[in-house]
Amino acid sequence: MLIAAAVVAGLALEMAHAAPLPEATRPDDVGFSEQGLARLDDFFAREIAAKRVPGAVVAIARDGKLVHYKAYGQLDPAKGTPMPLDAVFALASMTKPLAAVAGLTLMEQGRLPLQARLADYYPAFADMKMARSAIRT
Repeated sequence: MLIAAAVVAGLALEMAHAAPLPEATRPDDVGFSEQGLARLDDFFAREIAAKRVPGAVVAIARDGKLVHYKAYGQLDPAKGTPMPLDAVFALASMTKPLAAVAGLTLMEQGRLPLQARLADYYPAFADMKMARSAIRT
């Protein structure tokens, strides 16, 4: 029983540190340069040294292949905890930028026309009414 628990724990630990996508053998194979990715290392080193950001996890993928997957800095600078690859970040107030990027990506792919009505995709919005504010200016 103890051996089975150890094996399960080992597998869970291995899966936690595994890359989320298959890795590209070389960045050049998917259109990235080694020098460009090295600039990321320099950028984060400067930002961390200037204390503008304590740390970050960066994942860059193209064509379903992971090109760059790296942790920078510290998760908790006060305790000196290094940044793990599987760190969880709170993304407060990120709804609008993420929705905008998703919408622009769909538009670029031709899957969302610029003048599309929301009701075409979400029928519940077809009969929306606008309320008048009781506050007069």
